[in-house]
Amino acid sequence: MSGVNGLPIQTEEFNPFLSKKQVGPDTATSLKFFLFNPRSICNKVLQVMETLKDNTIDIAGICETWLRDANSPITATIKSYGYSILHNHRKEKKGGGTALIYKSSYKLAVFRSKTSFSSFEYTAATIRTNTVLKVLFVIIYRPGQMSALFNQDLDTFLSEISSKCDCVVLGGDLNIHFDHSNNKLYQQSLDILQSFGMKRHVFDPTHIGGGILDHVFTLSLNEQFDCITRVDNMNVLGSDHFPVYCDFRLVLENKHFKDIQYRKLKEVDLDLFGEDLRSAVGECTVTGSFKSVITELNNVTLKLLDQHAPLISKRVSVVNTAPWFDKEYRDLRKLRRKAEKAWRKSKNDKDLLVKYKDSCSSCSDLALVKKKAHFKKVIDRAEGNPKTLYDIVNQQLDRNQSSKLPDYTEDLPKLASDFNSFFVDKKEKSPDCDSALIPLL
Repeated sequence: MSGVNGLPIQTEEFNPFLSKKQVGPDTATSLKFFLFNPRSICNKVLQVMETLKDNTIDIAGICETWLRDANSPITATIKSYGYSILHNHRKEKKGGGTALIYKSSYKLAVFRSKTSFSSFEYTAATIRTNTVLKVLFVIIYRPGQMSALFNQDLDTFLSEISSKCDCVVLGGDLNIHFDHSNNKLYQQSLDILQSFGMKRHVFDPTHIGGGILDHVFTLSLNEQFDCITRVDNMNVLGSDHFPVYCDFRLVLENKHFKDIQYRKLKEVDLDLFGEDLRSAVGECTVTGSFKSVITELNNVTLKLLDQHAPLISKRVSVVNTAPWFDKEYRDLRKLRRKAEKAWRKSKNDKDLLVKYKDSCSSCSDLALVKKKAHFKKVIDRAEGNPKTLYDIVNQQLDRNQSSKLPDYTEDLPKLASDFNSFFVDKKEKSPDCDSALIPLL
């Protein structure tokens, strides 16, 4: 499938190897966006995905993915965390590449410009909110030296996208220091963005050498959402760029929902509940059969439970998660989050920072161990079944196998006609063929 600028683009489908887990209500008040230039996600995919899971990121924009293929073990790993990916990659040369990584519970539609641009790479897609607003997410990477051509391309690109959606989120590594007021080309870029109503949100350094190279701009025609931005300069992910976290006051549409019921048992007054329970049990009659007594007791206690902790109904989204996420791994993730909170609360205590980085490494190592153990079990169970083994390999390489059979689901009469024609042709080519084998349809 061809994408923008002639680059191949990859869309993700549901992964049958993943289990499902219910997460968060669809009444969440914000969308969490993550912008990062890892300078190759290939050797940092576990760390990046752990970060997305820890911070419950909805959509992530990645610059310089360095991916070489539409499908690879890297994209398969991203899927295993319950996320999907849209990306444009360089096939003929190294480096570059842009991507949108998003929760599989969301449905994004690829956006392609009518114009091909040579001064920057981008990946863009639209998504609707629960209020039917259409939001366009654009991730841009501008490599090389600054030139006037980039400003021309940027003006053309913004002219096209500014009228397409209700809101636009444009982020990426632009390699532009907007704070260098003496550079005319930089200032022209900022003037072009602001002339289209784009609002700038990143004002802290995003590079280890100083300077703001990674930017987030938003366009909201009716001021539908606000943006709270934070730059994480701790550099845990091992890139010379710092990740940028954004909270938008948007709620996206989810593809999959389910209704659940639960009780707030932790809020029950145990003393009062105990008194009511003793009183209710004391009033129960013990005559009749054992089954009738148990039934009466169940009804009394259930009625009492409804009074103290009534059932609450809630609609939640259903997303995919990796089947190797077990209790040991989740507990270690909790310890890592605890270490991070302690470090942030201490205002840059070096010992706590070392402890947090060690926790990050431990989590990544355990994730790899769990993943290997899981697929070893899957392969062992599939011993002697080549089809299942091929499915496992294709899943790990993120290769979608298309059916070789023709699809007649929408035209059954044509199926009957083609089936009959096949045997008629066979009879004409082989006169000795038994005519009784030819169906008369």
